[in-house]
Amino acid sequence: MINPKVSIIIPVYNVDPYLRQCLGSIISQTFENIEIIIINDCSTDNSYQIIQEYQEKDKRIITINLEKNTGLGNTRNTGLKHSTGKYIVFIDSDDWVEKNYIETLCNSIEKNNCDFVIATHYTYDNSTKKLKSFKQKEFFYKNEVDSIAKKQKLITLRMIWSVWNKIYKRDFLTANNISFKTNRMEDNLFIYNVILKASKIILIKNAIYYYRINRKNSIMDNRTDRIYDCIEIAAMIKKLLVSNNVFEIYSKSFYPYLALMFAAELEVSNLYLAELKKISEVLKHVFFEDMKIPFYKTYDKCIYKIRLFCFYSCLKYGINYAILGRILRKFYNLFH
Repeated sequence: MINPKVSIIIPVYNVDPYLRQCLGSIISQTFENIEIIIINDCSTDNSYQIIQEYQEKDKRIITINLEKNTGLGNTRNTGLKHSTGKYIVFIDSDDWVEKNYIETLCNSIEKNNCDFVIATHYTYDNSTKKLKSFKQKEFFYKNEVDSIAKKQKLITLRMIWSVWNKIYKRDFLTANNISFKTNRMEDNLFIYNVILKASKIILIKNAIYYYRINRKNSIMDNRTDRIYDCIEIAAMIKKLLVSNNVFEIYSKSFYPYLALMFAAELEVSNLYLAELKKISEVLKHVFFEDMKIPFYKTYDKCIYKIRLFCFYSCLKYGINYAILGRILRKFYNLFH
């Protein structure tokens, strides 16, 4: 396609049970001026055959077959390198979108002249087959995010730390040299950079992305050592803030963001409790000792306040949060 307006980037690795639903939702979009860049990261199942099947149906599909498995971050960078659209959209290959998803996002980013737009999403539990709407506070749908104070609020929101359910100006990403620097938890650093550099951000309700959770063999399903990835990402984000001379300004949101990320990982990690206690001691000394305001005071939602007050107290008094956190997680899951 000559001069497509939107480039949709889809990394693929061993997702043949879900890939048809994903690609079917994309080729049937009401907005047709798109290129669909699929990067096959050396899949060993039937994913490539499914890609070929859809490429025969739709000439807007561009397939890139990698010679060796490079991981999600590098795969998305390959998609960015080959993209030609004015706007960039990432869609994960086990997810799907509403028919008017691209049209709604594209209209929103052009109408509001912002650097990126965040859509609403639903989680789809692959084990229970239940859908759950995930909306943010009404404040964010009524106000543009165009100041440091509003960005601070945005950073502490749950479930914005993903590159999917968003549309970006490609020139904005290029001008600010924004790409994926890691292959695990690669979304976090990317989105942090985008928020820091964006002059205006909006959130909208009427573009729907469906995010699949609890599927077997997903990256998110591997809880063995993800907390080490969290530590690496946290250090990289701090370095990013320091290098941009904004660490003191953004520390108000940096600490709550880290606390929620680490608390969640300690709650679900299947590492030995003794190892998790050692990790908590490292977290305290490396990240939280110079904190001026207790991070639990930032959150309004009761469940976050309780969890993070407990996490804060455990760090302060040398108690293993992983034990208490697992109890809190089970209690929370009973009612959600």
